[in-house]
Amino acid sequence: MSGLEPSAPLPEELAPTVSPPEKQRKRLPAWAWLVIALGLLLVAALIAATVYFLMPSQGGASDTAEPKPSATQSTPSKTPKPSTSTTPSPLPSATPAAPVTLPGCSTLLPERYARAADLAARWPSSEIKYNDFGDHRFAEHFGPAAQAALGSATKMIGCGYPASMETYTHLYISELPAPARQTFIDMLRADGDFVEQQMGKAQVFVWQAPVEGGHWTAAYTAHAFVGDVWVAGYGSDPVESYMPTVLDAILAANPTLQ
Repeated sequence: MSGLEPSAPLPEELAPTVSPPEKQRKRLPAWAWLVIALGLLLVAALIAATVYFLMPSQGGASDTAEPKPSATQSTPSKTPKPSTSTTPSPLPSATPAAPVTLPGCSTLLPERYARAADLAARWPSSEIKYNDFGDHRFAEHFGPAAQAALGSATKMIGCGYPASMETYTHLYISELPAPARQTFIDMLRADGDFVEQQMGKAQVFVWQAPVEGGHWTAAYTAHAFVGDVWVAGYGSDPVESYMPTVLDAILAANPTLQ
């Protein structure tokens, strides 16, 4: 057999195989598949988000939930809604108390005043004081508690009513504010010498001290309170003989006192 002769056909199992066209394509690398998968996931996420935000809210719930504060944080205060109510009209101011009027000495005890004026006229050398002499001899008649109360008084007058050259009653009428008045009343109640009684609208405290010899049978010390008016009396006359008339004159000049 010469070399020019065609060679015999190879066996079928040894013949080169030719792949079909689709089998001849190259396969994609693994990283390309990963990129494709990520892209698909991103598209799916975008579609889901779009559907979620476009859906109408149900049950009136808010689109965004308000974050809850932690246990260590204080709840943030919410801005209060402006009030729509109308501004109330201001309340009328309280009516101020009427000023206290202190009657004159001649008004408090007219008959005794006339007698004192006559006595002073008949005995000018005696220098009898009877008409508004202020706090003349107040410190002689009353103790430290009364003197302290007088220091808080806003106005006062002093009147003398002598019945003779040896007997008299001195009255001191003043306006005493409530705090000082109550303090003084508490001290009088704590003093065992004074007896408290009600005389009309007034609270009255009386101390009757016996006096041996002379023209006085007793010395009468009295404190009467009606409203902001304080009457302090000292002398040889029983309190019941003059205090009701004095209180009537004070109430007549100050109808609002209680």
